[in-house]
Amino acid sequence: MMRSDTQPSAPLRVLILEDNPDDADLLVRRLSQAGFDCDWQRVDTEAAYQALLSPQLDLILADYTLPQFDALRALHHLQARNLDVPFVVITGTIGEEAAVECMKHGAADYLLKDRLARLGPAVSLALEQKRLRDEKRSAEAAMRESEERYRTLAEAVQDMIYIIGPDERLLYVNNVTAQQLGQEPEQLIGQPRQALFLAGDADYQQHLLRDVFETGRPNFQEHEVSLPDRKLWLNTWLVPLRSASGDITAVMGHSRDITQRKRADAIQEAVFKISQAANAVYNLKDLFNSIHASLGELIPVNNFFIALYDAARDELSFPFWKDEHDPCPTPQKPGRGLTEYVLRLGRPQLVSTEVLHDLKRRGEVVDVGTPAVDWVGVPLKVEDRIIGVMAVQSYTQSLRFTRVETDILSFVSAQVAMAIDRKRAEEAIRQLATTDALTGLYNRHHFFELARREFKRARRYAHPMSIIMLDLDNLKPTNDTEGHMAGDCLIQAVARECLNLLRRTDLLGRYGGDEFVALLPETELMVAQQVVDRLREVVAQKPYLYEGRGLHTSISAGVAALDVGCANIEALLSRADKALIAAKQSGKNKISLWIA
Repeated sequence: MMRSDTQPSAPLRVLILEDNPDDADLLVRRLSQAGFDCDWQRVDTEAAYQALLSPQLDLILADYTLPQFDALRALHHLQARNLDVPFVVITGTIGEEAAVECMKHGAADYLLKDRLARLGPAVSLALEQKRLRDEKRSAEAAMRESEERYRTLAEAVQDMIYIIGPDERLLYVNNVTAQQLGQEPEQLIGQPRQALFLAGDADYQQHLLRDVFETGRPNFQEHEVSLPDRKLWLNTWLVPLRSASGDITAVMGHSRDITQRKRADAIQEAVFKISQAANAVYNLKDLFNSIHASLGELIPVNNFFIALYDAARDELSFPFWKDEHDPCPTPQKPGRGLTEYVLRLGRPQLVSTEVLHDLKRRGEVVDVGTPAVDWVGVPLKVEDRIIGVMAVQSYTQSLRFTRVETDILSFVSAQVAMAIDRKRAEEAIRQLATTDALTGLYNRHHFFELARREFKRARRYAHPMSIIMLDLDNLKPTNDTEGHMAGDCLIQAVARECLNLLRRTDLLGRYGGDEFVALLPETELMVAQQVVDRLREVVAQKPYLYEGRGLHTSISAGVAALDVGCANIEALLSRADKALIAAKQSGKNKISLWIA
């Protein structure tokens, strides 16, 4: 190819049809002088020429006449193989008729051998024309591919044509218009224009129609209309029809159904909102609410749920549930419901009453909850993992789901799944940063972070608050005789007992080793003592199973309550810690109160 200081290119692949080697060398030198780097071969017979014809060629230079071959026949072979390679005829002499004949048969140019100064520009022009042809073919191929891809949709979306007279009555409607209205064309002719779908906003439509009659200006609008069984978005053109004298005799309406486009725009907007929510909201609960709200702009979601599958536990949970009839199921092992059916198949399912009966007959599913008229479920996939199911259902014949709703849910499911997976990962990271790995309780740092807020609130509003410090008695002997795994078992058991006895509003953390700390808002000292005493009794009486054997332990605890002399949470905890030391010194399995 032509050399460039900024963009080096591959050599120009040239086939030279010439019986004189010296003439071929001259052509190559001329090309080199013009800036072309050539990878060339010379042939002088028809068989050799045919053998080297290839789409990889960039240029063919051909002598017009060879002993047993000529340029016209060479062009014939090129076209017979449907190859588009720039073909330049170069000869000693050529008449005008012969030159025209070559050009008619596809030659890019012709030159005389004694005027080769024009070879470089002629080749550059031929290559540029070839590039333009390639671009045109690529564009045409892309257009054909695009047309083929959307052919089904384009054939389904037909335009509605109708004519309205000066008296605002219908003079003509085409079949598509009649089909949209569920009538025959003959039934609509002569009817007021309100018989059309335009009646949804009759006053405004009348204004537009009269404006066309009065001004003669075409009118365009994008609007939503209501039909008995559905709504449509339309692009509508109103165009005046004139007589030979130029008078406006009628208005032609041309309405194009753009419902699919509007729906696609709405879907993209919903996907965008879900993507934004994945970045903006703090937790999964807020994300689920955002997903529900975004989908509600596309389809009815009065009865909607998201189910998540935990493969490690083989457990199905329902973190988001909206249903007019049934309560939210508790986490459970997968059964034979429709949700599990989607999990097994990994494909979207539109289940009507009839389909449900067939699935039950074949043993694929069993009844779970209130039977739905229509049920649509789609898998939530992240790469090759199915993390759950998203479903919507209807309980009335007045609301039926179709393939449209199924496709919408399917389209947004990928974004929903990615958003959920991302938010779960974020929450897992936060949990690692705030919880104790052994017990699942708040770790010391996070406990104090939350406790300081509660302390400030209690001080500001003069509310009661108590704190408990406790630890396990004689854990070291258990570690020494049974092993540290046994000690961990007891620590986990006491953590569970604490969770069982404390309120959800209480804060519970692992302070360190075998020590726990609990903050009880809105709790007086004596009430806190009663709480921890119940805990002490439960722990002391229970054996905790470890490797088939029952392990026993007990706890000691110190309790302190907030008063005006306590400056911060650390001071309050110090009081409980001193009470704990007193309890340990009094014989263990004891409770001690800090009293000023």
